[in-house]
Amino acid sequence: MNGKAWQMENGKSAHRTFVSYVSLHRDLGGSGPGIGGLEDSSRPAVAIARHLAEAGKAPDKVVLLWERDFLLENGKGDAERERLRQLVQGALPNAEIKVDNVVFDRMEDANDYPKAFSILNRHFNRIFGEKAESDEFFVNVSTGTHAVQMALFVLTMRQPSASVVNFASAPEGDDRGGSQILVTNVSRQTRKVEAQESRAEAVEESRADPTIDVDVLERIKKIAPLAVDPILLLGETGTGKTWWAEKITEYRKVPGRKIVAVNCATLGSLADSELFGHVQGAFTGAVKDHRGFVEQADGGVLFLDEIGLLSPEVQGKLLKVLDNGKFRRMGDEKEKESHFFLVCGTNENLEAKVKSKDRDKDKDQVFRRDLYERIRTWTFTMPSLKERLERRPSDLDEFVDDFLKQFNKEFAEKRGNGTVAPMRLSQGAKNYLKDNLGKMDLSGNFRALRRLVRRAATLAMAEGLDTIGPEIFEQELKEAGAANKGE
Repeated sequence: MNGKAWQMENGKSAHRTFVSYVSLHRDLGGSGPGIGGLEDSSRPAVAIARHLAEAGKAPDKVVLLWERDFLLENGKGDAERERLRQLVQGALPNAEIKVDNVVFDRMEDANDYPKAFSILNRHFNRIFGEKAESDEFFVNVSTGTHAVQMALFVLTMRQPSASVVNFASAPEGDDRGGSQILVTNVSRQTRKVEAQESRAEAVEESRADPTIDVDVLERIKKIAPLAVDPILLLGETGTGKTWWAEKITEYRKVPGRKIVAVNCATLGSLADSELFGHVQGAFTGAVKDHRGFVEQADGGVLFLDEIGLLSPEVQGKLLKVLDNGKFRRMGDEKEKESHFFLVCGTNENLEAKVKSKDRDKDKDQVFRRDLYERIRTWTFTMPSLKERLERRPSDLDEFVDDFLKQFNKEFAEKRGNGTVAPMRLSQGAKNYLKDNLGKMDLSGNFRALRRLVRRAATLAMAEGLDTIGPEIFEQELKEAGAANKGE
């Protein structure tokens, strides 16, 4: 039966979808054949369907998440599945009802939250993958193990158009009978509060690390938890793209903050094997099966830094796994699945590489337009050190003070044993830096400035000093100039 979309005031069609994880005991009446022994008002899937219809929110689509292997082991097969579907259909006669098989393969612990999250995330990607902005979703988070319920709640929170549905049967002996159902768009309410607090939190976080750009951090804090499409980080070497990828992983509340970070510049001719894996005998030297980074990232975040260095062939395989979650290891005929959130980084002009495709003789120096369009939905530019200082020159003092503070802490932990006085930076040294910064090689951005401060601190310490004076930086500049001249 095909569901019928409801009409909005502007005449456009929109869909409502109800998602419910089928419970062995609460929906199906426990182990054994049949689903009798329960009032329909006590079955979460049926009761919530009726509640939504009575509230004028009748879904036109229903997805029942059916844990096939577990339910089969407990005597629930095709007949029980069809009977439950019929009961839900009775509550929503115009809805299209789909039973989606969930397979918790190799999940030894029923309360393994990361595993439950990873597997259910695949189903949510399909359910929410083609939604329109005006579509509504209702997700029952009251059934399944604690790990399943937690995963359902967190995944629902990520969707601004989704509401959490809590179902509770009335306690035995309660004269009211039936059940209690609460429908709440927690994510929307939470985001209203988060939006108000986002700027203040970004400013507070930047105080701990002044190299953090507050404006970029504020935007990433807002977008990262909600984004379905990949995030592209643009920035010169040394602007902290890996750090930003880790922050995105944190903000998305990925279980265990799982992130697989890959520098594509190091892969070379082995990019296909390293990213997608291979089976034994796939090529000379492939003595055993190898799980690639794509497979390792399942359920987490895959960060591909310098993505522009991948060959067009490898780009094509990456595009496929982004589209349907499927890929093949080198030498393998069987497809595997991996569902992850992709973050890309580059210091190249990818758009220029796309446009050069037709005229560049070297095909490895181009970038596929289809992949470029796929990864650039959310693009954030990490400002360089030069841009930060042009915008606010006073930031230089904060940067060097922070780098020196890090140096003192590390030295005390590793070598000083608390007996060496911390290094200080004289005002003269700071003034010298400001006046001569343009003459120094800081192409490595914040990383290069950090290295310069740490070298100066070490050199001053070697001279028995506890303060870095301008002469240290002056000598560094002279030595760098001599090296550039070949002297």
